[in-house]
Formats: sequence, structure tokens, C-alpha cells
Amino acid sequence: MKDWLSLLFVCLLIPSGFAQYSVEQEHHPNGQLAKETSYQDNTKEGWERHWYPSGQLKSEGEYKQGLQEGAWFHYFESGALRIKRFLKEGKNQGKQLWYYENGNIGWEENYEKGSAEGQWKYYYANGQLRLIRHFKNGKKEGKETGFDREGNVLWEWTFADNKRIQ
Repeated sequence: MKDWLSLLFVCLLIPSGFAQYSVEQEHHPNGQLAKETSYQDNTKEGWERHWYPSGQLKSEGEYKQGLQEGAWFHYFESGALRIKRFLKEGKNQGKQLWYYENGNIGWEENYEKGSAEGQWKYYYANGQLRLIRHFKNGKKEGKETGFDREGNVLWEWTFADNKRIQ
């Protein structure tokens, strides 16, 4: 067992000649950590995190080959979740959620390869639906409906190729 541990220790000390990993940090003027980024061969790879000057986590997510990938989270300084995004190869992908500080959803967006796609919904801070909008290939397409704070319809418009036709 002792020989095995010695061999492991020596292997860790020998430069591999393969990927070089590093972590860079930036600090706020008050000394608190502001940003921490992982690199592989001078390209962002792994986690990146940002903090408020208070030390509260501000955002976190992962890079793969220099591009944002997977789930990214952004927080209010209170610690409440602000944004939940999903990315693939650096582009928005799937459902993105934005929150009010009270925890209610502010809006829901959908993306396909970085382009707005499908139904988007916007809400008032009290949770009441504010707007429903549809996209196709990054452009407004179909019916859009706006609501007041009591849920009454304020308008209904129809879009085609990003232009209001009704």
C-alpha cells in the first residue's frame, strides 16, 4: 500500500504534457471574491462563478471548450433565484426562466439553437399573467395577447414574420 501511495504521489508531481488547468480569480475593491473562472489550455472550461461585493453568489455556470454550456443560474443579492438559463454551445436552448425577487416567475422564454421559438409568457410580480407571445425562427408569429393585473384581455394581435397583421 505504501509503495502504491508513493507511486501516485510521484505521478502527480510529473508534468503530464497534456492539458494545463488553471483557475483565475478577480476580487472586489473590498477584498471579496468577485469572479472565479476555470481554464484548460487558456480556454474557459469548467465552472465560472461571480459574487456580489457582499460575498453573496451572483451567478454560476459551466463552460465547455470556451462556450457556455448547460444550466446557468443568476441570483439576486438576497440569494433568491433571478434567472435560470440553459445553453448549448454558447446559445440559449430550451426554456429560460426569469424570476421576481419574491420568487414568482417574471417570464418564460423558449429557444431553439439561440433563436426565440414557441410560446413566451410574461407575468406581473403578483403572479398574474401579463402577456402571451409566440415566436417561430426568432420572429413573432401568431397570436399575442396582453392582460391587465386582474386578468382581463387588453389586446389581441396577430403577427406573421415579425409584423403585426391584425
